Amino acid sequence: MARTASFTRAERGLIGGAAFLVFSRVFAFSLVLPGFREFGSTLTDSNLLIGIALGAYGLTMAVAQLANGWLSDHVGRRPVLLIGSLLFIAGSAWSAVASSIETLIAARLLQGLGGVSSVAMAAVGETVPAERRTSAMALIGIPAGLGFFLGFVLGPIGADLIGFRGLFWATAALGVLAVLPLAVRRLPDPLPAPSTPSRMGLPVLALALAGFTANFGMTAVSFFLPDLRHEALAGILIGALLVMGVASRIADRRGSSWQPVVASLGVLALGAPLFILGGGVTVLAGGLLFFAAHATLSAVLPSQVSRLAGRSGGRGHGMQLVVAYLGSAAGGALAGGLADSPELAFALLAALCAGVAALALLSLRSGTAATPPVNPVRP
Repeated sequence: MARTASFTRAERGLIGGAAFLVFSRVFAFSLVLPGFREFGSTLTDSNLLIGIALGAYGLTMAVAQLANGWLSDHVGRRPVLLIGSLLFIAGSAWSAVASSIETLIAARLLQGLGGVSSVAMAAVGETVPAERRTSAMALIGIPAGLGFFLGFVLGPIGADLIGFRGLFWATAALGVLAVLPLAVRRLPDPLPAPSTPSRMGLPVLALALAGFTANFGMTAVSFFLPDLRHEALAGILIGALLVMGVASRIADRRGSSWQPVVASLGVLALGAPLFILGGGVTVLAGGLLFFAAHATLSAVLPSQVSRLAGRSGGRGHGMQLVVAYLGSAAGGALAGGLADSPELAFALLAALCAGVAALALLSLRSGTAATPPVNPVRP
């Protein structure tokens, strides 16, 4: 990453608040993944309904990125961030007391309506100058990747300590913590809007589909998650976190977009079936490959979208997040429908990885050459 001027105090506060808000949504998603199937089985015998409940959060999270982004353009970022956070908190609390699978699905749908990550990114994009914007987005993306790790590590441990319903209460409390800085501090004024048009199109769509594939794979893997000791899972995730740190740093230094995306998709397709269908050491190796690839994508996608879309009023990040969370919904439903055929589920994941990797290779190699690293536009 090129050296740039330091962030101002106001920029640091905004970036930190946005990063924590995005982290809270990702962490809430991953915290309940490891034991969700077992919890759902206490409410219903239908694997399909359990899968739908698992993916319901991602479905409305995707819809909310578009709706909240449009609404924030008209009424302001801060009111939408506050209202979205209240919906997230309410949905988390409702999930904690759900007594039927239908109620749990409804609660998860409400929880997902708190999807305001694109609004937070838009606030950063219109406030931070172009020369520091990509670095700002990278600082938001890395905590998102970290959120997946912490959720998987702390989820099983927390379920043993406070029960699975207690995890939903924990996400509600986290939602409160994430919204407090927004409630007590006004957002910085946006910078004057340049008139230069942005280029998005196919390259940004390729990044969005990479996010779809990553979340699709994560939800499917979570549904079929093998019975591992907490220590083994923690070791896998710590190793993957180190890989993510190295990979994201290399990507930022080189300013590349297609190499880490294509490589991560290939590793994702290989690691998922090894982790779920393998045995012994193969499970550990597959888990390391899968989680490292997923975390790397989570960390680099926001900064790479920023490179291509520039200051787009959240449109580029909104597109990426909408498509990514649709992957969560699709992965849950497919895993539930193929509960007795995990081999087929991961064959479909491998095919999806191959297709998106090919699209990323073709569009990002040409798009990166043709598109300036930063190209701001009016939101």
